[in-house]
Amino acid sequence: LLRRDSAPPLVGERALAVGDRVSQYRVLARLGEGGMGSVYKVEHVALGREFALKALHAHILSRDPDSAAALLREARAAARIKHPGIVDVFDFGHLVDGRPYVVMELLAGTSLTDLLEDGALDPRTAMSIARQLASALGAAHERGVIHADVSPSNVLVEQTPDGPHAK
Repeated sequence: LLRRDSAPPLVGERALAVGDRVSQYRVLARLGEGGMGSVYKVEHVALGREFALKALHAHILSRDPDSAAALLREARAAARIKHPGIVDVFDFGHLVDGRPYVVMELLAGTSLTDLLEDGALDPRTAMSIARQLASALGAAHERGVIHADVSPSNVLVEQTPDGPHAK
């Protein structure tokens, strides 16, 4: 578990800006924001490889000090499950203001929420996505991991030559 004294003290949240450095990563763009944190497109400076960096919101951390440990548990759990439908996790750390972050695979695609805004999916696509999600959740459950927030907004679908690929 993450010890509270292992992170710098929380001094207030500042959104990351393009060009900011977070350890060995440079922020390229802000990708979005959810209830728990913000997600940024970052580049590993030495390797030139792009990733997604999710930083916990300060108000979440101040309201629930255990949320940092929960984010670390989530990152560890995802990192130990190798499955094509589960995002790869590569790194974990703390911002200067004390908020924890996790560095993950950068995904291309559209959220399932956005795909459904255009109406119902054709049955073949819907079944393919459902099978992929069931397989990914099954792999997580086999490792003792329960996904607490399965929702269309947390599923990205990439169109590939072989059909839709959901993660």
